[in-house]
Order: sequence, then structure tokens, then C-alpha cells
Amino acid sequence: GLSIKALFRAALSQLPAARQAAVHMMTKICLKEHPDTASVVLCALKDSDWGVRREAALACAVLASARDERIMQTLLHLLDDPEMHVRDTAKATLSALRV
Repeated sequence: GLSIKALFRAALSQLPAARQAAVHMMTKICLKEHPDTASVVLCALKDSDWGVRREAALACAVLASARDERIMQTLLHLLDDPEMHVRDTAKATLSALRV
């Protein structure tokens, strides 16, 4: 199986598709309780690739807590992202987390 350590390494890959897939997999195995998850997601929210940012914003709906001020602030910044798909996903995730 895929180790958590390997998943976190993939999230730091030079390949955007690998980073995006790693963040997606984190939601599938639900790493919400892992102490490094918030840092990895936060890094992905600031990624240079819009696909990774969008995937991270989606992941926040599963992995993040509305009490994590760093994540919430970064999602708010994504409302001004140059890519429409990132903006829309950030908006939906913020709505979901504030419920």
C-alpha cells in the first residue's frame, strides 16, 4: 500500500500532476488527524499550478477545520485567484466549512 510518508513526499514533487494526485489521495484515505496534513494542504493551496491549488481547496472541505486560521485565510486569498476554477472551488469550500 501507499505509505503516508510517500504521499507527503509526492505532495512536494516537481511534477504538478503528482502534487495534485497526492493531495487528492489524502482526502481518500482521510488524513485529517495526521499532524502534517494541514501544513501539506497549506503548501498546496499556495502552489504555482492552478490544478494543485484547486485540488487543495477541494481537499480542505474534507481535511480542514474552520478553526485553522491559516487555512481559512489562504482560502480567502484564493477568492482572488487568477484562475476561475480555483476561485469557484475556494468559494464553495469556504461555504462548506462555515456551516
